[in-house]
Amino acid sequence: MRTKSFLFSMLAIAGMLFVSSCAQDDALEGAADSNYVDATFTVTADEVAGTRATIGDGTTVNYVACAIYDEKTGEEIEGLRQYKAITNKAATYSVRLLKGQGYRAAFFAYYGDAQGNSDYYTLGDLKNIEVKAAKSNLEERDAFTGYVDVKAEETLNSITKPVKLTRPFAQLNLGSYDEDIAAAATAEVVVTESKVTVSNVYTVFSAYDNAVPATATST
Repeated sequence: MRTKSFLFSMLAIAGMLFVSSCAQDDALEGAADSNYVDATFTVTADEVAGTRATIGDGTTVNYVACAIYDEKTGEEIEGLRQYKAITNKAATYSVRLLKGQGYRAAFFAYYGDAQGNSDYYTLGDLKNIEVKAAKSNLEERDAFTGYVDVKAEETLNSITKPVKLTRPFAQLNLGSYDEDIAAAATAEVVVTESKVTVSNVYTVFSAYDNAVPATATST
């Protein structure tokens, strides 16, 4: 009988220790989790869709590259990069940020896939987005960008911030008047194509600050 009671006692103690250990782990996990805050960025392209241009109206961009940078160092924080699909001219980017820290969220909307691949831009480093060689008169080359800062005091509570994207590059639209076409036809001049050459342009762009990197060179 004593042996049986002793066995029961040992099992009871083991059960208590197991419950205590689980509770301690949960408490530690909760404490660690409490150091972070939810941040949601609603990226919209309303201004883009409102453009009056018939070419390059912004409707072809289907993904947006999203990245978080440390406010002090300007370095991108690993593990927080996402490529979000654009639906109805909008996308939602949600991450967890450390409380009491300042950040900058940068965005670059492009035509490509969910892995950040594009035939027109290299997106490995959003501070040095390279413009790939391709025809310029393509809808798929269109792109839009924007960034928003998150102050350290803002990260004490959950964050919801809107971000409106704008076109980072100049857009040149070519057109003609009916009378010009008629005059050309009268002169027996048939125009089948046109060409514009632009020099001293940059082929690298930074979504981090919507600017050309200081190390970039023009071509």
